Amino acid sequence: MCTPSPTLVGDPAPLTTAAERTDGTAVTGRLVVDYVAAPAPAGDTDAAASGVLAWTGSNAGTVTFETVGGTSSVAAGLAFILKGRRRSQH
Repeated sequence: MCTPSPTLVGDPAPLTTAAERTDGTAVTGRLVVDYVAAPAPAGDTDAAASGVLAWTGSNAGTVTFETVGGTSSVAAGLAFILKGRRRSQH
């Protein structure tokens, strides 16, 4: 099923083609697109069907904070490891 863009109004103009086969026979064609209204869903009350996204227990702000915090912790840990190795080499 194809849903046209809401900016399209009405059906597009038919497309007519004319070609020639390799044996010289003329071939013509016509493509007509007729958009019809989509049938309404039959009583589907599912959250996915209504366009509501499920709650995952997180949001973009929390994820960003946790990512920055985790990355900073890993970087700090690596810095302490490197500093400890340099002290043990001298």
